[in-house]
Amino acid sequence: SNPYDCFHGILFFIYYNSENKLNTEELEFHYSYASKRDSLADLTQQNSNARDQYNILNIFEYQNIRSTFLIRQIKNAFFGITFKRIKVTPVSYSVRSGSLQNNCTNLVSFVFEGYDEQKNSWDVLDERVNINDLTVNGGFALFYVHYTKKSYSFFKIRQTDRGSNGLWGFALAAFDINGIITEC
Repeated sequence: SNPYDCFHGILFFIYYNSENKLNTEELEFHYSYASKRDSLADLTQQNSNARDQYNILNIFEYQNIRSTFLIRQIKNAFFGITFKRIKVTPVSYSVRSGSLQNNCTNLVSFVFEGYDEQKNSWDVLDERVNINDLTVNGGFALFYVHYTKKSYSFFKIRQTDRGSNGLWGFALAAFDINGIITEC
């Protein structure tokens, strides 16, 4: 019931202990259309709202629903994390939606997946279909994963159906993962 509790997991721990900076030695982010996205530096000439939605650090501003990271409108849009020096046996993950705007939507149906490096395939750790927890402005939830003894370095949340306003793509105001950590 409290965003503070939901969003103080592994990602926030790394961010906080990296002096509130993106620690590229520990984390790597992946998302739909990343290779076609303008760099944050190129957006300095555009309006501040567009520039702000491209800043990956917005997912750590869990108390501010206006601070979002926008995943472009594409079927099966996704947002993923790679831990570079640890593996995680996941227990739960948390998601917070941003404020509804004309060009973005909130998640309604999605899967949370971990990449099995031995099988070279994605394991579905949790699946949500037609939920309303994230459709309100700033809606957030902590979701528990299916029990697993496996540890993963790669995770993603993938949209499986259109969002709250009938469009693909989504806006994240916060995201975190909780679990048991082992060093690689």
